Amino acid sequence: MNLRPTLLALGYAAIIVYASLYPLSGWQVAGVDPYGFLNGRWTTGAPRADNLVNVLAYIPLGLLIALALQDRGSFTRRVILTTLIGAVLSFFMEFLQQYLPARVPSHADLATNACGALLGALTASFLDEEQLPGKVLAQWRMQWVKPGRHFELGLIVVAAWALSQWVPGVPVLDLGKLRDSLAPLWRSAHNLSDFDLLQWGRYTFYLSGLALLVKTWGNPGRPAVPAFFLFVGCVFAYKIAVVGRQLSLEAVVGALSAMALTFLWLALRVRTIATIAGLFLLSGLICAHFLPGQGSPQYLSHWTPLRGPIDHPALGLGSVLEILWPPAALGYLARIAAPPELRRAVAWGGGAALAVLLVAMDWQARSIPFRTVFLMAGTWTLFGSVWLERSAQPVARPKVLGRRTSPSQMAYASSSSS
Repeated sequence: MNLRPTLLALGYAAIIVYASLYPLSGWQVAGVDPYGFLNGRWTTGAPRADNLVNVLAYIPLGLLIALALQDRGSFTRRVILTTLIGAVLSFFMEFLQQYLPARVPSHADLATNACGALLGALTASFLDEEQLPGKVLAQWRMQWVKPGRHFELGLIVVAAWALSQWVPGVPVLDLGKLRDSLAPLWRSAHNLSDFDLLQWGRYTFYLSGLALLVKTWGNPGRPAVPAFFLFVGCVFAYKIAVVGRQLSLEAVVGALSAMALTFLWLALRVRTIATIAGLFLLSGLICAHFLPGQGSPQYLSHWTPLRGPIDHPALGLGSVLEILWPPAALGYLARIAAPPELRRAVAWGGGAALAVLLVAMDWQARSIPFRTVFLMAGTWTLFGSVWLERSAQPVARPKVLGRRTSPSQMAYASSSSS
């Protein structure tokens, strides 16, 4: 078994155990049917967002277990074994929840958790270049993304931003829902006094910074920035159909403004582009801070670990993503912009400077919880730390999950990571 995925899988499983048994108090034994959750009727009354969260929570676990088992037989065998491990863990969590009056166990949760583990195991095929999805992804990556693991973190940043726009992610194809989703856009278009300049600034600066970030990892000769704005259009289009999400005029105008602003800088050197992108993202972070109700993420204001995401799974997940992707992007860009000999200092010093900036912006109102400051500063440091210096080096082993050297790994071996 591979050590790093195994440790990550164990750590993530510990988080699942904590979240499943929270608040870890009030245990009762008298009058409890240990297997009552298996005997109950299958109900469809649970909100679809909760079911989706149950699936999403086990996808990373399934992926990590599949990676840890990468040398254990065929891909099909690893998928089956991973799904069984996820189902067994979920069974014990539902079993123990029977003794916690604050929790509501059900076999629907067991089924959705097992589905999440299965999807996570299948996702591992995208990292196995002997499987068709892995071959397709490796070919796409070779064509569009520069070689080097650090640039894959840039992909993660863009994906995290998109997910933050889609949470809770449950679509409703209903004309009434579509009208509600477009209501802010329609209202602001007919009454420009409702147009929020801070909201527009947040979208403009964030999307400009992300577009330039994409430029840093895009292969020369590929229209990475136009492809990014096409991706933004797809994100906004799907957002209209998501439960509880709306598309505003500020978002649309911000995307168009970012498109015009981004193309002014594309001819510059990569390090300069990374610096400008970082400044744009910091400007967007400041705009987001001063938006009414945005300075203090509602579901991360308590020191109890994971209390927000547990009490409000969908909204808590969105809050986590909104907090973590900007400093992750800043840490990634700082590593590109800094000279190699200063990368360690920039990683640690930049994280500390970001913490000071966040505290200074709101010292009087004190609406930013200190735990959020630590999360953002720590994410900057992680994405630009000296650990990435080692992980960004060419891969020495001749395989990822398969037995043959792949074309993308040959590209790693022949190119620099920065």
